[in-house]
Amino acid sequence: MALHVYTAWLRDLSARPDDQNYEFPAGILIDAGSAEAAQAWGDNLAQRRCARGDLHFHQCGGSEAPPELGGLSGRELLNQNRTSN
Repeated sequence: MALHVYTAWLRDLSARPDDQNYEFPAGILIDAGSAEAAQAWGDNLAQRRCARGDLHFHQCGGSEAPPELGGLSGRELLNQNRTSN
C-alpha cells in the first residue's frame, strides 16, 4: 500500500461562473495498492459527495504522495500521526 494524492475539481452550481468560489480543488490522501485503485476510490468519494448537494464533479487527478512524507506507507504515516497526537 502507498499514499496517493487525489485532487477533484468541483464546481458549486449555486454560484455564478464569475464567482471566485465557482470552481475549486478538494484534495485527500488515499492509501491504496495502485494509482488506479486510488483514483477509483477518490472518484467514488467525490461523486457521492456531489450527489448530496449543489456541487458538480468536474475532473480529477491522482498521484503518489510526495517524497517529503518520508517514504512511509500510508498506514505507517497514519499510525505515526495518531500516536504523536
